[in-house]
Amino acid sequence: LSAHNGFFQIFYQFGIWGFVVYVMTFSLLIKKMHPRDDDGVSVAILVGAIVLEMFEVVMTQNHFGAGLSLWIIAVFSSFALNRR
Repeated sequence: LSAHNGFFQIFYQFGIWGFVVYVMTFSLLIKKMHPRDDDGVSVAILVGAIVLEMFEVVMTQNHFGAGLSLWIIAVFSSFALNRR
């Protein structure tokens, strides 16, 4: 069975403790990435991945082009900002 949402899917498969570990991992990554010298690009890409995870079925299956476009924009934006 699919929950059509990455967070609900983790909760469905691993219960509350798996969900807590999943959310804490993202929280710790954001906290560790925030002080980086990339003007917040790494945090923005991670937050984009978290948002995509919320709508994974819609963005990757129903509207595959929209999800792919989002990742292409994120990748090219990070390359452009790293050249400065």
